[in-house]
Amino acid sequence: MGEPRRIEDPYPLRRLIAYLLAAAVGLALMLGGDPPRRASGAGATTSAADDT
Repeated sequence: MGEPRRIEDPYPLRRLIAYLLAAAVGLALMLGGDPPRRASGAGATTSAADDT
């Protein structure tokens, strides 16, 4: 038979980034902080009065 072939992950860096992102979100939720929100899109404003 021969040696069993190990299936290589085609995207090892993508998997690492996914694990790091999941760990960061989990840590932020554990510490009680809100994850950072991105202000993007047509309705995004930079006015501080909107954050009330």
